Amino acid sequence: SRIAFILDISASEYSEIYERHMNPPPPHEVLGVSKYAGRSALKKRYHALMREFHPDLHASRETSPEVALILRLKASEINAAYQAMKG
Repeated sequence: SRIAFILDISASEYSEIYERHMNPPPPHEVLGVSKYAGRSALKKRYHALMREFHPDLHASRETSPEVALILRLKASEINAAYQAMKG
C-alpha cells in the first residue's frame, strides 16, 4: 500500500499494525481472563498486569524513552480493558 511505501515498511508489517490499532482485541483478551471472569479474578489479574507494566514502577530503572512509551501505552490499554469489564 501507499502508506507502507511512505513509512518504508513491508505491506505485511503495515497490515499487522493496521489490524492491531483498527481492530483492538476484546478487553478479556487484553487482560488474559475469561469473558465471564468474576470481579475478584478480574481485579487480581488487573493488579498483576499493572505491577508488570506500570511505567512508574520502571522509572527507577534506566529505561529508554521507547520502552517508557511502550509501558505507558500498555498500561493505558490495560486500564481501558479493566474499566470496560468491571462495568
